[in-house]
Amino acid sequence: MPFPQILTSAKSTATLTFLILWISTAHSTPADEIASTSEVHLRVTATTPSRLEEPVEESSGSVTVLTEPEIEAQNPVAATEILRDLPGVSLQESGTIGESAALTLRGTEPTQTLILLDGIRLNSPFRGDFDLYLGAFMMDQIGQIEVVRGAQSALYGSDAMGGVVNLRTQRAQGPLRTSFTGEAGNEGTFREVLSVGEKRPWIDYALTFSRTDTAGQFDRDRFGASAFTGQVGVPIRGNGRLQFISRLQTDRKEAAVDIIPISDTAVQMVFDENDELRKRFIFNALQYNDRFASWLELSWKAAVVDTRLNWDNPPDPGSGNSDSYFETTDTRSLILDLQQNILAGDSDTVTFGIERTRDIVNSEIISFDMPFPINQTRENTAYYLQNLFKWGKPFVLQAGVRLDDNNHFRTVTSPKVSSAYEWQSTGTRVRGSWGMGFRAPTIQELFFPDCGNPDLEPERSRNWEAGIQQRIFGETMLLDTAYFRIDYHDLIQKGPCSVANTGKARTQGVESSIKARIHPTLTATANYTYLDAQDRSNKVELPFRPRHQGTIGLLYTPTLNFVADLDINMASS
Repeated sequence: MPFPQILTSAKSTATLTFLILWISTAHSTPADEIASTSEVHLRVTATTPSRLEEPVEESSGSVTVLTEPEIEAQNPVAATEILRDLPGVSLQESGTIGESAALTLRGTEPTQTLILLDGIRLNSPFRGDFDLYLGAFMMDQIGQIEVVRGAQSALYGSDAMGGVVNLRTQRAQGPLRTSFTGEAGNEGTFREVLSVGEKRPWIDYALTFSRTDTAGQFDRDRFGASAFTGQVGVPIRGNGRLQFISRLQTDRKEAAVDIIPISDTAVQMVFDENDELRKRFIFNALQYNDRFASWLELSWKAAVVDTRLNWDNPPDPGSGNSDSYFETTDTRSLILDLQQNILAGDSDTVTFGIERTRDIVNSEIISFDMPFPINQTRENTAYYLQNLFKWGKPFVLQAGVRLDDNNHFRTVTSPKVSSAYEWQSTGTRVRGSWGMGFRAPTIQELFFPDCGNPDLEPERSRNWEAGIQQRIFGETMLLDTAYFRIDYHDLIQKGPCSVANTGKARTQGVESSIKARIHPTLTATANYTYLDAQDRSNKVELPFRPRHQGTIGLLYTPTLNFVADLDINMASS
């Protein structure tokens, strides 16, 4: 069973939850803050589009940001509950909470979409994606979600061919606050959360402990997760900040449903009596930001990302065959990122950085009683340079390039240029971009026993985009439409026991979204994506990519203590 992967289907489940207990030592969220979830605006900042804290309204790319009040209004348990509603995002879940969830942007593969936590990459160096952990990733202390669509390899390197999703940890605000919440719902669902947070002049901290349990939809579909999230920040000098972020999660999932491919475009679901996944995710990051002078900013990050997967699927009782699968995979990524920003007034910023990554993988897969061990280390050193020029507010020009030097393949150069111009009298903003992206071959693809190919080169892509954004009635309504095209070459194709850079593909389409503040208490959103995805090697349509996909949402916040949220997701076959 070389190169085992989870094939996904568009199957999901909704859980109705009821608040059963809430104790807090501080006041609740002010009513005007809750009401702000209904405001239609772009006047929030994000770091993902340019690695700088910049207003989203001045970005030259396709950016979607969910702020803390918007996230709190929807009260998601796992990240998948809120990510599926975003423009350009396709999310395929292989079952209920805790199972694999494949997130893609603009028709790319999950391995071609980069997932970040506070700017630190989470994609597995072994498999290349974050699917096995995303389906159970708890939203504890996630205060902002930033999605940048289109190639971002010029800033973030490998895996950012379709775009980047950055989950950002929220900081504590205000006086000491301690809270305990409990929820209960259908399918035997229970969730308990204990939180403590405080901001003082010399320190701020936030700690959250949570436990989530559910019986699932059918026999052997149980899921249980324990999570701890901590954040501590200390001011340094007058402008600096030193911050430590830690996250630990362990979970266990009964995966009673196996999805077996029966053709290139179809799968069959069968019941499995003893399939089980146990996972552990550990994230520790130390970040330092400071402005040493009016013209110099520093942003340094050091992080360790540890994952452990135990996947046990012995032969089914009475099956009479040896169709079994066991896996124990440990990965560790050590990341050091040193970034310097040189500012020439408010109009021009030059960013230069060095990123050093060391990936360590120890894995043993036993399939049909045959062992497949992998013990490998991968090192990558990257240099990136960007110039962000602004002519007042109307005009933005962003150009950058990144060089990735990896010990397993040749140096990769990834350039990108994007620009935007706004006619402020009419509220019309046009933008366009061109860039190149790449995906490094995974350690599994390079070194899987007898079937890997150590001579693989990265997958490459060229990306084009043109978009227009229109504000109507000031900040009351926002329309956004973009056309995109991605041409892929040197795609890594897997055979029964072979892998090579032989594939070519193309995805193109249109993304449209609208957000309207119908009433101070009612916000309506809608987005639609048309996607044309073609395998240019075989002249066929790429599977598992809906041609039409859209979301309709209503958010109603009439009072401080009541929030109603309705989301309808639609996708073609």
